[in-house]
Amino acid sequence: MRNSVIAVLCLLCLAGGVCADLTDSYVMMSGPTEIVPGETYTFTFWVQCASPDGEAIATVHVSFPDGYTLYPGTMAYDEIASGTPSWDMFVPLINHTAIWEDNDGGQGELLPGEGTTISIDVRVADVLYGTPIFWCVDGDGAGAEPHEICGCVQVAVNPVEELSWSAIKSLYR
Repeated sequence: MRNSVIAVLCLLCLAGGVCADLTDSYVMMSGPTEIVPGETYTFTFWVQCASPDGEAIATVHVSFPDGYTLYPGTMAYDEIASGTPSWDMFVPLINHTAIWEDNDGGQGELLPGEGTTISIDVRVADVLYGTPIFWCVDGDGAGAEPHEICGCVQVAVNPVEELSWSAIKSLYR
């Protein structure tokens, strides 16, 4: 009987019926709108679970370019309801990625139609090369692929005006 149910679900999944995936889910940066090299900012992101057929988001990864300094003690997220989402937050020692990870297993933390704000304080690199910030969201593994969706966001750089000798001399004329 169990095998019959699994076979029917697989056929429905192939027909576009009930498979769970993370299609249309996303991460969008809401702040800061501009950065100055060498300064520290609170980076905030909106995470939206827009799965068309039931897969929940379990984990969010936000990867910053080399030279950025992440402050794990400042990581936060907004609760949707009491205890939801429930994420462990950390930055592994080997890279520049902030991770909000499901800490209780089972169904993911953001259900379809739900969204929340996540944040972390970051010192921006002294020299910027226009490298984007990459993100990935992992699902809870229910149903069909994709169980992971990735993308990137660009940050507007507020260039620091360099003073030339002629600009300084003009101040004293």
